[in-house]
Amino acid sequence: MFVSDLDSTLLTHGNGNSFIKEDDLEAIRKLHQNNIKLVVASGRMLGYTLRVLNEYKLDLDVIGTNGATAYIDKQLLLSHLLDNKTVKKAFAYLVKEYPEIFIKVSSPDNIEYSYDTLKRIRKNKTDSLISLEEALNNDSLEMNKIVISIDDEKKFYAMMEDFRNRFSDYFEINQSTKTHMDVTVKGIDKGTTVKELIKSLGYVKEEVASIGDSPNDISMFKYTGISFAMANGHQDVKDNADHIVDSFAQAVQIVLISL
Repeated sequence: MFVSDLDSTLLTHGNGNSFIKEDDLEAIRKLHQNNIKLVVASGRMLGYTLRVLNEYKLDLDVIGTNGATAYIDKQLLLSHLLDNKTVKKAFAYLVKEYPEIFIKVSSPDNIEYSYDTLKRIRKNKTDSLISLEEALNNDSLEMNKIVISIDDEKKFYAMMEDFRNRFSDYFEINQSTKTHMDVTVKGIDKGTTVKELIKSLGYVKEEVASIGDSPNDISMFKYTGISFAMANGHQDVKDNADHIVDSFAQAVQIVLISL
């Protein structure tokens, strides 16, 4: 089994477009030809990842929202929900202490709720316009991931450290980009879900590879026999991987040679 991150790993971003390169599509075909299951593990909502894959007619298993959800064999295998009261406390603290902030909450039914003083929603017409502040008044609201961001990198790191100091007992907190962090249920990340998937499908660690570019991908590495970091990825990811590669296709080539 090969577990791959989506954004900036399997999915390339550039010039306002997102696409899977032909070399990487060919690598996916080679995995299939060699009976190697490909699982896409993304911080994105499950629905977004499935839509991207559907554009390329790729019928793949998906781990979504940093491990909070898993869609295996066309069925929702698991969905870990955040505690509503704790999310409300975190939201109230963030908007009080950090006036310029972007907060987005995802739900299992692929709806997004946003608090957006950075005007990011206007930049991305595909994002939801549903008010997070209003949504949190609904005690039955189901949430499985929070995205928190500040534009300034130094301010972001200070905010992330502050948030971890206050809420790490309640949430799993992972940095996903230079100025974004993902918040999920405590103890749940890409790695824990990969571990669960390996067990349920009957694999052993040595039969599984993983690849990623962001700190939220590091958790997968300890549960897989071989790990790859993208060369343009975060330094911490490269420091924790077995190999550094320029592309998903290059990683697949190394795996196939080792068979």
